Amino acid sequence: MKRFLIFTVLFSLGISVFAQEYYYWYRGEKIPLELMPTRKFILLASPDDTLALKNRLTEQHIHVYPFEITPITHLKDKYIDKESDCWTVIEGENLPDFTFDESILYETPGFLLTEATINRETLPSHVIYVRLRQASDFTALQNLAAEKGVTIRGSSNITLWYILECSKESAGNTLQMANLFYETGLFEAAEPEFRTFGTFILDPIGNPTGIASLSAAASDVYIDTQNTDNIIVFSKNNYIDNLQIFGMDGRKVFESSWSGKSLVNVNMSNRKGIYVFKITLHSGDVICRKTVIK
Repeated sequence: MKRFLIFTVLFSLGISVFAQEYYYWYRGEKIPLELMPTRKFILLASPDDTLALKNRLTEQHIHVYPFEITPITHLKDKYIDKESDCWTVIEGENLPDFTFDESILYETPGFLLTEATINRETLPSHVIYVRLRQASDFTALQNLAAEKGVTIRGSSNITLWYILECSKESAGNTLQMANLFYETGLFEAAEPEFRTFGTFILDPIGNPTGIASLSAAASDVYIDTQNTDNIIVFSKNNYIDNLQIFGMDGRKVFESSWSGKSLVNVNMSNRKGIYVFKITLHSGDVICRKTVIK
């Protein structure tokens, strides 16, 4: 118990118990992050707690972003009972520590992605994506997860990917735990899910809830939405192999593949809203863009 209290005090100050360096691993590369202690991702125990929490934080001059109820989907084998997550993002100069608040299951500070030309605020959620090298590695995943207080949600529909989640009882936040899982060398990949102020990017397995590619190729891809009957997706220096479009509810509304095309057209008439475009280039780069269609 004493060890847990020491960790939570450090955690509330935004200090890593493992190192002062903030980063995560993506496709075998270490991606640097800059701590942003003025923002936090928080996971609530119940949607019934949202009003009381918002009122309490507002009185402390803390901005509370809209609460999100996110269905737990994309699981082939499910090992948890709950059907959805309730979460939000809060912003302020002196954010409270929720260690002993039973209405909050998890909290983590925000970070700034500064790789190459990217300068984007983001927050790791409570979710981690782990890819096994082979099916028999599941036992190692179970053992490490149990040791570190991380829960296995279930397996993805995409082979060998598993979805895990952290809580305040875990040995670290998702950033720290994902790095630890990857750095053991036991697994092919381990990546934290990132969320950006009430909207989703894409996770490593293609669902609209997580990491976006940081490849330099991203700056060479353009999306023109001026004409919804003929939305243009253009790649300046590469061919487009595949395009998937997701709504904010996680449902795929479009998918098509091509060979040797740098410009493709999509009809999105009568589909106003916010969508995530997942563009797979012939080089293997995957570009994820949140796009508003008016």
